[in-house]
Amino acid sequence: MIHDGDQNKAGGDSGQGCTYITMPSVAPTPTPTPTPTPTPITSITVTNKVFSAKTVVITFMNGTASSQVLSSLYITWPQATNGKLQSVKMGANTIFNTSTGGGNATIFTFTGTTAQRTIAAGASQTMTFTFQNNVDTNANDYTGQAKVNQFGPVIYLP
Repeated sequence: MIHDGDQNKAGGDSGQGCTYITMPSVAPTPTPTPTPTPTPITSITVTNKVFSAKTVVITFMNGTASSQVLSSLYITWPQATNGKLQSVKMGANTIFNTSTGGGNATIFTFTGTTAQRTIAAGASQTMTFTFQNNVDTNANDYTGQAKVNQFGPVIYLP
Protein backbone atom coordinates (compact mmCIF):
# COMPACT_ATOMS: atom_id res chain seq x y z
CA MET A 1 0.00 0.00 0.00
CA ILE A 2 1.25 3.48 -0.90
CA HIS A 3 -0.23 6.74 0.49
CA ASP A 4 0.95 10.39 0.08
CA GLY A 5 -0.49 11.74 3.34
CA ASP A 6 -3.05 14.28 2.10
CA GLN A 7 -6.49 13.98 0.69
CA ASN A 8 -7.12 17.48 -0.74
CA LYS A 9 -3.98 18.64 -2.56
CA ALA A 10 -3.17 18.00 -6.21
CA GLY A 11 -0.44 15.63 -7.30
CA GLY A 12 1.14 12.71 -5.66
CA ASP A 13 -2.13 11.01 -5.01
CA SER A 14 -2.08 7.31 -4.85
CA GLY A 15 -4.37 4.51 -3.89
CA GLN A 16 -4.44 1.19 -2.29
CA GLY A 17 -5.68 -2.27 -3.16
CA CYS A 18 -6.13 -5.50 -1.39
CA THR A 19 -6.65 -9.08 -2.46
CA TYR A 20 -6.82 -12.47 -0.80
CA ILE A 21 -5.05 -15.56 -2.17
CA THR A 22 -5.75 -18.98 -0.81
CA MET A 23 -3.07 -21.58 -1.42
CA PRO A 24 -3.74 -25.26 -0.84
CA SER A 25 -1.59 -26.75 1.87
CA VAL A 26 -0.63 -29.67 -0.43
CA ALA A 27 0.20 -29.23 -4.09
CA PRO A 28 -2.43 -30.90 -6.31
CA THR A 29 -1.39 -34.11 -8.07
CA PRO A 30 -1.24 -33.51 -11.81
CA THR A 31 -3.58 -35.67 -13.88
CA PRO A 32 -1.69 -37.41 -16.68
CA THR A 33 -2.94 -36.92 -20.20
CA PRO A 34 -4.33 -40.26 -21.43
CA THR A 35 -2.39 -41.89 -24.24
CA PRO A 36 -4.72 -42.69 -27.13
CA THR A 37 -5.03 -46.37 -27.97
CA PRO A 38 -4.56 -46.93 -31.69
CA THR A 39 -7.43 -48.65 -33.45
CA PRO A 40 -6.09 -51.51 -35.52
CA ILE A 41 -7.00 -51.49 -39.17
CA THR A 42 -8.98 -54.62 -39.77
CA SER A 43 -10.84 -56.03 -42.69
CA ILE A 44 -12.23 -59.05 -44.41
CA THR A 45 -10.47 -59.50 -47.72
CA VAL A 46 -10.60 -61.84 -50.67
CA THR A 47 -7.23 -63.50 -51.01
CA ASN A 48 -7.89 -65.89 -53.91
CA LYS A 49 -10.37 -66.64 -56.72
CA VAL A 50 -10.28 -69.90 -58.68
CA PHE A 51 -12.52 -70.65 -61.68
CA SER A 52 -12.23 -74.34 -62.59
CA ALA A 53 -14.51 -77.05 -64.00
CA LYS A 54 -17.97 -76.41 -62.50
CA THR A 55 -16.84 -74.33 -59.52
CA VAL A 56 -15.89 -70.82 -58.50
CA VAL A 57 -13.91 -70.86 -55.25
CA ILE A 58 -13.42 -67.65 -53.29
CA THR A 59 -11.05 -67.47 -50.28
CA PHE A 60 -11.87 -64.95 -47.55
CA MET A 61 -9.43 -63.78 -44.87
CA ASN A 62 -10.91 -62.45 -41.63
CA GLY A 63 -8.44 -59.82 -40.46
CA THR A 64 -10.75 -58.56 -37.73
CA ALA A 65 -10.41 -59.27 -34.02
CA SER A 66 -13.69 -61.21 -33.83
CA SER A 67 -15.49 -64.04 -35.58
CA GLN A 68 -17.67 -63.00 -38.50
CA VAL A 69 -20.91 -64.75 -39.54
CA LEU A 70 -22.13 -64.80 -43.14
CA SER A 71 -25.66 -63.35 -43.18
CA SER A 72 -26.36 -62.95 -46.91
CA LEU A 73 -24.90 -63.52 -50.37
CA TYR A 74 -25.48 -61.90 -53.72
CA ILE A 75 -24.02 -63.25 -56.96
CA THR A 76 -24.51 -62.80 -60.70
CA TRP A 77 -22.98 -65.16 -63.28
CA PRO A 78 -23.04 -65.80 -67.03
CA GLN A 79 -26.16 -68.00 -67.19
CA ALA A 80 -25.62 -69.13 -70.81
CA THR A 81 -22.21 -70.61 -69.92
CA ASN A 82 -22.53 -71.74 -66.30
CA GLY A 83 -26.16 -72.81 -66.28
CA LYS A 84 -27.87 -72.94 -62.91
CA LEU A 85 -26.20 -72.38 -59.55
CA GLN A 86 -26.49 -75.79 -57.83
CA SER A 87 -24.99 -75.19 -54.37
CA VAL A 88 -22.79 -73.06 -52.16
CA LYS A 89 -20.36 -74.47 -49.61
CA MET A 90 -18.46 -72.69 -46.88
CA GLY A 91 -15.43 -74.83 -46.18
CA ALA A 92 -16.71 -78.41 -46.36
CA ASN A 93 -20.28 -77.49 -45.32
CA THR A 94 -23.14 -76.98 -47.77
CA ILE A 95 -24.90 -73.77 -46.80
CA PHE A 96 -27.20 -73.44 -49.85
CA ASN A 97 -28.50 -76.21 -52.13
CA THR A 98 -31.40 -74.85 -54.14
CA SER A 99 -30.87 -75.06 -57.91
CA THR A 100 -31.19 -71.44 -59.10
CA GLY A 101 -31.26 -70.12 -62.67
CA GLY A 102 -31.56 -66.69 -64.20
CA GLY A 103 -27.95 -65.66 -63.72
CA ASN A 104 -28.39 -64.11 -60.27
CA ALA A 105 -29.20 -65.08 -56.71
CA THR A 106 -29.73 -63.22 -53.46
CA ILE A 107 -29.48 -65.65 -50.55
CA PHE A 108 -30.70 -64.88 -47.03
CA THR A 109 -31.71 -68.37 -45.93
CA PHE A 110 -28.99 -70.95 -45.38
CA THR A 111 -28.85 -74.62 -44.47
CA GLY A 112 -26.76 -75.88 -41.58
CA THR A 113 -25.74 -74.02 -38.47
CA THR A 114 -24.47 -70.53 -37.78
CA ALA A 115 -21.12 -72.06 -36.83
CA GLN A 116 -20.83 -73.46 -40.37
CA ARG A 117 -21.12 -69.90 -41.74
CA THR A 118 -18.57 -68.40 -39.34
CA ILE A 119 -15.04 -67.26 -40.16
CA ALA A 120 -12.93 -67.17 -37.00
CA ALA A 121 -10.87 -64.08 -36.16
CA GLY A 122 -7.58 -64.20 -38.06
CA ALA A 123 -8.65 -67.25 -40.11
CA SER A 124 -9.31 -67.96 -43.79
CA GLN A 125 -12.33 -69.74 -45.23
CA THR A 126 -13.30 -70.81 -48.73
CA MET A 127 -16.70 -70.40 -50.35
CA THR A 128 -17.39 -72.75 -53.27
CA PHE A 129 -20.11 -72.00 -55.80
CA THR A 130 -20.98 -75.09 -57.87
CA PHE A 131 -22.75 -74.66 -61.21
CA GLN A 132 -24.57 -76.97 -63.63
CA ASN A 133 -21.93 -76.56 -66.39
CA ASN A 134 -18.24 -75.71 -66.64
CA VAL A 135 -17.80 -72.10 -65.53
CA ASP A 136 -16.76 -69.00 -67.42
CA THR A 137 -13.19 -68.28 -66.24
CA ASN A 138 -13.36 -64.48 -66.65
CA ALA A 139 -13.95 -62.91 -63.21
CA ASN A 140 -15.27 -59.75 -64.88
CA ASP A 141 -18.34 -61.69 -66.03
CA TYR A 142 -19.47 -62.05 -62.40
CA THR A 143 -20.46 -59.81 -59.52
CA GLY A 144 -20.69 -60.86 -55.91
CA GLN A 145 -21.12 -59.45 -52.46
CA ALA A 146 -21.23 -61.20 -49.09
CA LYS A 147 -22.56 -59.56 -45.95
CA VAL A 148 -21.05 -60.62 -42.66
CA ASN A 149 -22.44 -59.57 -39.30
CA GLN A 150 -20.34 -57.06 -37.41
CA PHE A 151 -18.10 -56.20 -40.38
CA GLY A 152 -20.61 -55.47 -43.16
CA PRO A 153 -20.52 -55.99 -46.94
CA VAL A 154 -17.55 -57.58 -48.69
CA ILE A 155 -17.31 -57.46 -52.49
CA TYR A 156 -15.82 -60.75 -53.69
CA LEU A 157 -16.44 -60.61 -57.45
CA PRO A 158 -15.28 -59.48 -59.90
